[in-house]
Amino acid sequence: MLQNSLTAIKNLFHERDATNTKLTQGVDDMMTRVFNLISYNTQIEHSSHDQEMTQDLYYMISRGFTATPDLRLAWLDNLAQYHRTQENWEEAAQCKMQIASLVAQYLTSQRFFLNKMAADWCYFPFVSPFISAEQQLFEHTEQTQSHANQLMQSDNWNIKKLIHTLREAIDLFDTATKYESCIEVYTLLGLIYKAQRKIKYLEVIQNLDRYKNLCVRLNNDKDPPDRAYPVYYRVGFYGAGWAEMNGREFIYKKSTKFNLPNFKKYLLDQYNKQFGDKVEVLTTNEDIYITNSETGARDYNPNLKLDPSKVYIQVGSVSPHFTHEEAEERVTRTEQNFNISTYYMMIYIYLSLCK
Repeated sequence: MLQNSLTAIKNLFHERDATNTKLTQGVDDMMTRVFNLISYNTQIEHSSHDQEMTQDLYYMISRGFTATPDLRLAWLDNLAQYHRTQENWEEAAQCKMQIASLVAQYLTSQRFFLNKMAADWCYFPFVSPFISAEQQLFEHTEQTQSHANQLMQSDNWNIKKLIHTLREAIDLFDTATKYESCIEVYTLLGLIYKAQRKIKYLEVIQNLDRYKNLCVRLNNDKDPPDRAYPVYYRVGFYGAGWAEMNGREFIYKKSTKFNLPNFKKYLLDQYNKQFGDKVEVLTTNEDIYITNSETGARDYNPNLKLDPSKVYIQVGSVSPHFTHEEAEERVTRTEQNFNISTYYMMIYIYLSLCK
């Protein structure tokens, strides 16, 4: 009903203001965003049992609001809050870093800082390598500086918000035991304090004091801070019941509490809400599908004796993979678990000695 009403309004604009292409284009763009938001909200409701899918939807919604920066920040903050509820502390911190990057870009465009700031200014890429590949604040819009000022009317676009968001990121990185990231953000904060036209020296001192306290903690050999490193799983979805997800594979990054039995239970609890007892988790490394060499058709591997009426999730533990050059650069375990995109799985093959 709502979509029909919005479509009728859109058609009415086209009929009455056909010559005003700028207005009609603006209405079309607004309607497209509203339709997308309705669609996303519906998907979020239907995927409420699937944490990873919900996270992806929040992120996709934020990317859909590049032309309305306040809404983009709001959805990134929603994503950060959702990650917090799932205790994904590092992911929540990365959302805060993305918000801080957008605010820093705006402040730079307004010449708030003494020196012009690049889009990936200072230490942002060291903490969040993905930021350089993200859509920048005004990347796909033709906004003039006055237009930008009209868009940024909320309290999100000031130095107070930038510093507060970076401090939130530090607290989240600390909870995630990503202490090296904390140090990089403290360094970034120091540069921001010095780049202001009116330096607040008390805040500089407080930042240096927190920086020092963290370094003292890290240098305490008698009582070193705890470290938590993630575990990784390759997860494949198989069966006609998965629809477009059938045959797709993903890498899941989870906290150390998720050993293989716990992770298996996590997936079953999650998808039992959707499929009931028709979902099954497989820990075998055998190929689920095989291709008929004559017909080219794909079917279940007969060795596994799978039921076509069920849906299957195949789970296997994987580890980060590095080239020889990368292995020489990534010396510490922290470096070996940061900004990873390639993984490997070990498969044991037993050879019979019988003739």
